[in-house]
Amino acid sequence: MRTLNVNQGFRSARVLIAAILLVLLALAVPANVAPAQAAPGVPPWEYDALEILFKAMNGPGWTNSTNWFIGDPCLNSWYGISCNLPRTHITRIELVSNNLVGEIHNVDLTKLKALEIFDLSGNTIKGDIGGLNLKNNYRLTTLRLIANLIGGDVDALDVTYNTKLEVLALDVNYIGGYIDQVDLRRNPELVTFSVAINYIKGNVGDLNLSKNPDLEILMLHSNQIKGDPCKLDFSYNPHLRTLTLASNLMNGTVPDLTMTSITHLPAGWLWMCGGANVIRPSGNMLIDSFADTYDPTWSALGGCKP
Repeated sequence: MRTLNVNQGFRSARVLIAAILLVLLALAVPANVAPAQAAPGVPPWEYDALEILFKAMNGPGWTNSTNWFIGDPCLNSWYGISCNLPRTHITRIELVSNNLVGEIHNVDLTKLKALEIFDLSGNTIKGDIGGLNLKNNYRLTTLRLIANLIGGDVDALDVTYNTKLEVLALDVNYIGGYIDQVDLRRNPELVTFSVAINYIKGNVGDLNLSKNPDLEILMLHSNQIKGDPCKLDFSYNPHLRTLTLASNLMNGTVPDLTMTSITHLPAGWLWMCGGANVIRPSGNMLIDSFADTYDPTWSALGGCKP
């Protein structure tokens, strides 16, 4: 019986010592220690968005897909993908001239809320431009889809949520719709609006640029736009330096550019004067648009020589 009591005493002492050690260890940890930060890397939903892009655009046929699906897009430098400095969110997708083939409306950017630049120019992308959902891309500054096979209506592309948008370039596609129904009123930082070489219609004089004070480049040439360019109101666009309206169906006079930054006649103004348009600067009809048709000392009285 004595041996049993001794063993029980040893066990009780060990339990007591263990309890005391646990209390001391708990007291040794400062109460204000911050929890460990998450390791760099994109959240799973951003990874999924890239996987959708890869599948929708025939990823196996890309010219360059270096490191795609090897670990994390940011940590492993997937080709064409850039991230923020902590490497936790995707900020740029630039896959220019990379043999992407697919439908633009199958691309899902809704989970890429940190995306700033989206450039898929120079590929073989088809589909309806209006099917590209940009409502969650509040930080988007650049959308370039130049030189593809994209169709649909330009006015169906909703950029009203992209208040930081600076560059909207959709040149050389099969896009139609109406230029006078394009809503750019919620893009105050817009610098470039370029939709040249498409099938866009509408009245050029009704294009509203009054909410785009930073606009520098406006390229509308080679479409089916009608109307009198003189009705274009550039009084809110003091930084405008490039304007191209050639090869449309316009009929009228040269717009007033005195409030813009166009103080001489660069190649962009020659485009404005030429093509299929019938422009009558100072009441004179322009005959040959690619002969000596511009005056480098342009003044408010007219931009093209009669």
